[in-house]
Amino acid sequence: MDEFELISAITQALRKNQPHQAQQPDASPTPALTLDIDTGDDAAALSVTKGSTLVWSVDAFTEGVHFRCQWVSPSELGHRVVAASAADVVVMGATPSFALITLACPADVNQEWVLALAEGLGAEASALGMQIVGGDVSLASEVHITSSVLGAVPAGMKPVTRAGAKPGDAVAICGQHGIAAAGLAVNESDLPQVAHQALRDAYAYPKLDKNTGVNAAAAGATSMIDVSDGLIADVGHIANASNVTIDIATHQIHLSPNLLQAAAQLGLDPTALALTGGDYHAIVATFPEGASLPEGFEVIGSVRESSNGGKVLVDGAQFTQSGGYRHFS
Repeated sequence: MDEFELISAITQALRKNQPHQAQQPDASPTPALTLDIDTGDDAAALSVTKGSTLVWSVDAFTEGVHFRCQWVSPSELGHRVVAASAADVVVMGATPSFALITLACPADVNQEWVLALAEGLGAEASALGMQIVGGDVSLASEVHITSSVLGAVPAGMKPVTRAGAKPGDAVAICGQHGIAAAGLAVNESDLPQVAHQALRDAYAYPKLDKNTGVNAAAAGATSMIDVSDGLIADVGHIANASNVTIDIATHQIHLSPNLLQAAAQLGLDPTALALTGGDYHAIVATFPEGASLPEGFEVIGSVRESSNGGKVLVDGAQFTQSGGYRHFS
């Protein structure tokens, strides 16, 4: 296929999973789509209610850095891309609505692989109540995907940032600890893959609930972030932005039996996997003392005052290992 034939094929694949969103009433803060991927134009058009708050994110995914094609199917990769980029909108207390996707790949990439990727992108978008409204394709020496997601904060609410955590707040998480990191470790090992399929699936296909951030915001969340690089690294962003100390209590961290089994077979510390593993996009939020936590959230630590910048402690002590993945380090 040439470029335009490929775009047409991808568009057809996306249409299967993307029912047209009804026009929103004037009072709704959610942007309404007026031109989308079906028009063939190079841009989508939205109408936005005056006074509404939009949240916009973008993520890049590079083969060999963010994924390896031998570890994820193209459909799984599509799900993974949309879920990861939508999580950045969800954690600001917004509902993801629309996405733009770009794909750059070598000329010899199998076209069935590309169409399976599009199927995964569309299926995950549909599951999250989103539409993919456009994008771009380009030639490259390896596979690169970018995903830009737009969402809206409910009327009367403000975006939840990383800078609002206060001393006395509880730190809570929604989602499992370390299972995607364990899945990555299984992929890199000689262990029987089928025996640890649940962990491999967690790495290949993270699960995201689009309502988690909105529910947390409604419950009074003072800050929020998703665990993409590692629990310690990501709560460190909250600690730095809020100028507080966050203390993670390991006895409050739930470790799944699958993770414990794999860690034992791999000779790894399961708690370290939970503290430093990312990729599952569990959502961490801080809540005022005594707040009623939304369903799915479990307390894993507390927020304290800090006299000299943001800090993250584990069981009251400085964590000396790497807190998670960092590019360029």
